[in-house]
Amino acid sequence: MKRRFGAPVVVFFQGEDGFLDGLPEPFRTQCWTTMAERLRAADVLLAPSRFYADFMRERLDLTPGAIQVVPNGIPLDGYEASSDTPPVSPTIGYLARLCPEKGLGVLVDAFIVLADKLGDRTTRLKIAGAATAGDESFIDELMDRVTRAGLAARVEWHPNLSREAKISFLRGLTLFSVPAIYAEAFGLYVLEAMACGVPVVQPASAAFPEILAAGGGVTVPPRNAEALAREWQRLLAAPAERTELGRAGRLSVEKHFSARTMGEQFCSVTERLVRATA
Repeated sequence: MKRRFGAPVVVFFQGEDGFLDGLPEPFRTQCWTTMAERLRAADVLLAPSRFYADFMRERLDLTPGAIQVVPNGIPLDGYEASSDTPPVSPTIGYLARLCPEKGLGVLVDAFIVLADKLGDRTTRLKIAGAATAGDESFIDELMDRVTRAGLAARVEWHPNLSREAKISFLRGLTLFSVPAIYAEAFGLYVLEAMACGVPVVQPASAAFPEILAAGGGVTVPPRNAEALAREWQRLLAAPAERTELGRAGRLSVEKHFSARTMGEQFCSVTERLVRATA
């Protein structure tokens, strides 16, 4: 493309490692090797977080600083905090693909700990997101786990929501968690919850500490269902802190993670590139 069009090339990483590592050999190694070779001809490499920039730099054996950061952003149209009366029962929500990698199993285990070991009798769990045919057996297994724990009446499942339904879903939550267990490059779902003024509780891993650096939520040890449940319990008993976290999260998205901000930062990178290559 660079030879054919005579133009600079900008490459944006966005979680490619999971797909590449899932390939069978010898294709996995061939793809990583070929990508590392070809990327050296790119004029700018971008990633949505410092975590993922460093992660991919190491995987591709690139020089320090080779990958710049332009955080992802979302269009804020329709996203706003709910002005309605809070739900009668506190509600914890999950909105991401319904698969093991996003930590859905950890989430369900944490809810069982909250209800059983920690004695919560009122909080509900709402689970939403994309579900493919390949996810069905995993979802069925989790539903069985919830049923065996006697919690089926307190857990709702909402697969494949529309954008409008997704926003309505988020606005009805008290807390939000997607305890992903892999090297998440970013996590747009966190921005969506924050844009609706919902405090988030995320793993202290991958890109999540960066997203929450300006406020909007807290982090817990990754892959730790009990730590997640205990933090839920603490925040459910702290309405003033939840209100402040929700307000800070909304402001953070407006300032740092809107589609407009992302566009402005991308334009700044490409304008410098155009001037340097003119």
